Formats: sequence, structure tokens, C-alpha cells
Amino acid sequence: MLIVGYPVSYETACELFGVLYNTEKDPHGHALQAAVEKTGLEFHTIDKNVNIIGLQIKEVAKLWEFTSVDESIGIIMAHKLKFVELVQKAGINTSEMVIERIEDEPIVVKNPPPYLMTV
Repeated sequence: MLIVGYPVSYETACELFGVLYNTEKDPHGHALQAAVEKTGLEFHTIDKNVNIIGLQIKEVAKLWEFTSVDESIGIIMAHKLKFVELVQKAGINTSEMVIERIEDEPIVVKNPPPYLMTV
């Protein structure tokens, strides 16, 4: 799966979307999932407290066929621009956020661009 977005912890995702972090009352994260989907974005749970807020590039199967590099980059850029637009429309504050990394320490970033991730 290829995704454009931000790798974040569950807690950070709750902060970004203004959802009360309460794993006892909502152990499956339905409130967060609903808040993310309301914006047109997707929430993917990966592993080791890493989740991705982003957009899956569903056309990825086409990338592995005989697609030109320019067309492939165009598909990725279109998803990036859509992601940025949805984040802005949702009013998500990305001026400073914690980015999670699998099997590594999280890092604090300011105004990060969207990341391209494979999962």
C-alpha cells in the first residue's frame, strides 16, 4: 500500500482532530476514525503505535505496469495536493507535530510536507 500523509501516534492524531483521547471508553478508536473520515482523509493503523493520516494511492497497481515515470510522479503529486487541500480545509494545525517512526524515536517537525510511505 502506498500512502501520502503523516505517520503519527494515536495520541497525536487525537490532538490534531480535536478528539478526546480515551482508550478505555473508545478502545477501537471509532471517534477518531469518524473525525478523520469526516474530513475526507483516511486513518490507517500500521504497527508499534504508528498510524497514518493520509490518502492511499489506489492507482498504485497501475504504477507497476508500463507507466512512465512522469505519469507515476503525476499520480503521486495529485494525491499530495489533495492531501494538503484536505488538511487545510479541516483546519488541522501542522505548525509543530510529532512524527512517529517504526523502531526509532519520534521526531518533532515544524510545518512538515506530506510524506510518501509504503506499508
